[in-house]
Parts: sequence; structure tokens; C-alpha cells
Amino acid sequence: MKEGGGIAIGIGLAVFLYLLLLPLLLAIFLYSFFSIYAMTKGTAFGAATINLPVWFAGVAVITAMLLALVMGVVSVVGRSLHPPRRQREG
Repeated sequence: MKEGGGIAIGIGLAVFLYLLLLPLLLAIFLYSFFSIYAMTKGTAFGAATINLPVWFAGVAVITAMLLALVMGVVSVVGRSLHPPRRQREG
């Protein structure tokens, strides 16, 4: 086994667990978004009172944010494990 194999397995498991928890995280964030929207707009949740473009934009932004978060964390961890090699002088 090459050096650092355990760290790679750990990162893989962390990403796998994050993706398993992603539906739960989506439910929590969307529930919060919809609750805040309802509190600020004071809607009765009728079809005529809800602004659907805002709702769909909120779903898209929250989903993209969670996916960008995991991609950013993996990128940072990957860079820290493989720092750039310094070129020899002369």
C-alpha cells in the first residue's frame, strides 16, 4: 500500500457519508428557507399567494450551495495532501 492510502480512504468515507446525509441536509435547509419565506411574506400557502420563481430559485441555490461546499472541501483537502513540487534551482 502506498503512503497516504489511509488518508485517501478517510476522505472517501467522509464524502460518502456527506452524500448520504445530503437529503437530510436538503430537508433541513429547505424547511428553514420555506419557513422564513412564509414568515416574511405572511402567505396562506395558497397557489395564488406563493411566488413560485422565488421558491424554485431557493431550491436551486440551496442545492448548488451544498454541492459546492463538498467540492470545495475535497479540493482543499486534495491540495493539502499533494503540495506543488518545487523546481530545482540551477
